[in-house]
Amino acid sequence: MAFAPNLDKPIGDLSPADLIWPKPFDINCTKPTNGKFDRNEMLSGGWGKIAIISPKQLHLNFGIPVKNVKVSNVINEAFDRLQSHLSVYDVNDVPYTRMHFIPLRKNVKDTWSKQLKNLPIQYTLVVVNLLEIGDNMDKTCFVTDNHVDESYNMVIDRKDMDVVVEINASSCVGVLRALSSLQYSVEYIDTGKFIFGGLPIYIHDKPRFKWRGLMVDTSRHFIPLSRLKKVVDGMERLKLNVFHWHIVDSQSFPFESKIYPNLAAKGAYDDKNAVYRRDEIKDFIEYAGKRGVRIVPEFDLPAHTGSWGGLSIDAADTGLLVRCPNIVKADERLMEHGVDKVALNPLHPKILKLLTPLLNEIFDLFPDNYIHFGGDEVNADCWETNEQIKKWKANYEKVGNSVPWHSKLQGIFTKKIFKLAKTKNKRPIVWDDTLSITDLTEDHVVQWWRGWLPSQINIAHQRNLQTTSSVGYYLDDLSQSWQKMYQQTIDDSSSTLSLGGEAACWDEHADDDNLDHRIFSRLPAVGK
Repeated sequence: MAFAPNLDKPIGDLSPADLIWPKPFDINCTKPTNGKFDRNEMLSGGWGKIAIISPKQLHLNFGIPVKNVKVSNVINEAFDRLQSHLSVYDVNDVPYTRMHFIPLRKNVKDTWSKQLKNLPIQYTLVVVNLLEIGDNMDKTCFVTDNHVDESYNMVIDRKDMDVVVEINASSCVGVLRALSSLQYSVEYIDTGKFIFGGLPIYIHDKPRFKWRGLMVDTSRHFIPLSRLKKVVDGMERLKLNVFHWHIVDSQSFPFESKIYPNLAAKGAYDDKNAVYRRDEIKDFIEYAGKRGVRIVPEFDLPAHTGSWGGLSIDAADTGLLVRCPNIVKADERLMEHGVDKVALNPLHPKILKLLTPLLNEIFDLFPDNYIHFGGDEVNADCWETNEQIKKWKANYEKVGNSVPWHSKLQGIFTKKIFKLAKTKNKRPIVWDDTLSITDLTEDHVVQWWRGWLPSQINIAHQRNLQTTSSVGYYLDDLSQSWQKMYQQTIDDSSSTLSLGGEAACWDEHADDDNLDHRIFSRLPAVGK
């Protein structure tokens, strides 16, 4: 959430504050009497005032009573997760969520002294003071917008033979963020034993950005929800708050629609075993919400729709999709990217009539105030293979318009989609390709991904549009090391327009087997 330790800092020079990743906005540990931390001299004051704790001796108490059962349950469940996570050998652990975890498991002498291991365990009381106690308290747990206060204050100290952790937060999510930091404030020394150093520790934490996201693509490969839940577990630990779900694309349509069941029946890889059912999606949204993570779906329009054949409910409704087979075949990557050129025909007389009930179904299923409509990589050559579109282009260009015909046509279609979203109080997000639509002035968010166009953020801000950035955070780009991602910056000089950033995990070459490594080998650097 703020700036992390120097990447070149020797392990022996680390302080207790360096254990927490992402490092809080402001953290102060009480230094040893000689002014310098020394992990090799923990028993002789080198780690400052210490305490030994065990997950079995952690106890939760609400300093201010919480009468909202839903809120107290969310916090109690988060506390239970904290206790279960406090073991480096937990078989259900999410890997890589602490980038420097392995070297910190042991001290520089590669062994803990028997004396340190034999120190008695202290009773540990975690006191939570939730300062927001109004009728809308549960909205601070299950967040659907960017307005929740995620900040918290935490003090960790040993008093006599007990350890007291006091957390003050204005929101339920703020408490979750504090518990994530608490998990990383300790260091493993032996089975069931962990050590605090530098007590008392004072933490004031708040996010630099309101939007700290991860996009996962489940169209190129179907990813079971059990695996996606594991990803959300890791996001909670890294204090990330938006799961951007690129749920469908040209390759497959694994979303179950009650309005158009043929979309999944025709578009999924396997309509029995590779479809996200509505009840499962609701459960996933609740699961993520309990971890302070919002689910923002993406249904890319008008391109990337090669799997949308099931939208046609009448055999006579031909021409809904512009398939341009020769152009698709000319792309040597075919299914990987060539088929992405297939697009909806925005001039089809029934297109909005067919799309409206589907989008309304999506709006109602996903409670978040934001929805992603893609809008990227519309291929003009593909569109022009359709006779209806070709005639529209000819008429448009007769009057000498300066805006390219395909941008104008996409703009007309996109505005209609935005208008539908507004009727359900949804705020659209689109990729930065849509900045070519110069008259798209309706309120929306632009996600910058094309790093070779460095002025895109400035163009969006000049139009008073908010932005998120994914440049430098593509997890499918294996040439991008975690060090490079760590050093990638997001301009926050325009605090009201720069919402934050988002890592992107496109899954042409990732599935259930390698997704964890693909994401968590570098996501901690992005989270930082």
